Amino acid sequence: MAPHERKALALAFACNFTLMGSYYILRPVRDTVATLMGVGHLPQLFTATFFGTFAASALYSAFASRIRLSRLLPGTFWFWLSNVLLFALLFRLFPQSRWLGGSYYVWFSVANLFMISIFWSLMVDVFSAAQATGLFALIAAGGALGR
Repeated sequence: MAPHERKALALAFACNFTLMGSYYILRPVRDTVATLMGVGHLPQLFTATFFGTFAASALYSAFASRIRLSRLLPGTFWFWLSNVLLFALLFRLFPQSRWLGGSYYVWFSVANLFMISIFWSLMVDVFSAAQATGLFALIAAGGALGR
């Protein structure tokens, strides 16, 4: 393995570790929201997640066709991070809001799908097919350790 591959592998491993670690920290909040809203609301939450994913995909595609990847990916991650901070603030201000809870559930489900998809799309762009054969298992191990 070449030195530049080691550095790229270490960064990818750390990124996947952080991505999955943050997912497993935030997921219990989403699941608690669903529990508090009641089982009867799950179909609405799933439907809203479907439409949220559909809308977010269209928005992301529009941005991806106009913005360089080197600006789009950091911008996407900063956007999602600012959303986490905004939800933390809103939960402090409105702890009993069912609309806020439902919005968080949908947002988190959509964000999770996007973050993982964007991460692996980037890995496919960064590494060649030959490199991927040997390195993707190690990168995936970072995500497993983030659990």
